[in-house]
Amino acid sequence: CARFAEEDARVFGADVSWDYPSDESNGAASSEIRKLRMDVTEHQEIQDTVDEIVSSEGKIDVLVNNAGLIVPRPLAEVSREDWNRTFEVNSSGLFFCLQAVAKTMITAVENGALTSGSIVNIASVAGLDGRTTSTPYGASKAAVVNITRSTARELAKHNIRVNAVCPGIIDTAFNARLGDVFGPQSGISSREWVEARADGVPMGKLGTARDIANAVAFLASDDASYITAQTLNVDGGFVPN
Repeated sequence: CARFAEEDARVFGADVSWDYPSDESNGAASSEIRKLRMDVTEHQEIQDTVDEIVSSEGKIDVLVNNAGLIVPRPLAEVSREDWNRTFEVNSSGLFFCLQAVAKTMITAVENGALTSGSIVNIASVAGLDGRTTSTPYGASKAAVVNITRSTARELAKHNIRVNAVCPGIIDTAFNARLGDVFGPQSGISSREWVEARADGVPMGKLGTARDIANAVAFLASDDASYITAQTLNVDGGFVPN
């Protein structure tokens, strides 16, 4: 959100909760983000949020599908509830957000309010090669890659592009939570577990949220106007294409 605000975009951030620690590094950009509450598993909330934004701005130029969760359990301990919840957020929620926004983009293109649209889905390298701490998570992100390809083909005739970004091992609170689970099991601290993951990355370091945001901003921009149906790995070489 902050990265797009830096580009003078009018940013609407929709999330189930905004109870996050503040990031002072984002500075003034964060104050330009209009925060909305939305649960991607609630179909009506998706539609109401999209309607609110279109009512305010007249159109939606870009959608970044970034909602996601992981349930880090061994294979034998994964419950049906774990599986369903993971897919409900990571795959179904993403698809129905894409569907609702794509409808508005098609209408805007047809009436001349929009010349093109861009949708960027956040997948994961876990959905590409099976290396994951959660089988449901990897499977749900593989679905995101497929959703990206199939919807891109359907929406191309409307000049709406759909691409995906696959983060690798990124130094965020997401991985910190995994460290809280797996660090003690390995006899090390949460932070040590996270930092040790860089050992498997050819570039020898963890990625940052900014690395991902820069890739998303590029795919959303006119600089990527002839790129669609693609999956961009941002992973320091962890999973080569």
